[in-house]
Amino acid sequence: MADILKSDLLKDTDLRSNFQAAVDFKPGATLEYLALNAKRQTIKRAVYVAMAEAQVDVLIYPTLRRKPALMVNPNSAQIVMFVGIPVSPRLPLTTPTL
Repeated sequence: MADILKSDLLKDTDLRSNFQAAVDFKPGATLEYLALNAKRQTIKRAVYVAMAEAQVDVLIYPTLRRKPALMVNPNSAQIVMFVGIPVSPRLPLTTPTL
């Protein structure tokens, strides 16, 4: 990152300031950091214990807060847009029953 900062490649001032902050960062165990890390470790342990007790191996959560669109009588172009893979024209498209 320091080499990128020395070059004239970064024109965006916000990006340049982020790179500079990363280069200037000096790791250290401040009391504030140690307290926050202790809380984080406590929560992490509690979650792991709860997962083990409930025999849960994985947590799944949505990456978007947008509800999926309902496709009534979808055509192959709509399916490709949502799924990302081509649809064979030989396969019949069925409309889900609600």
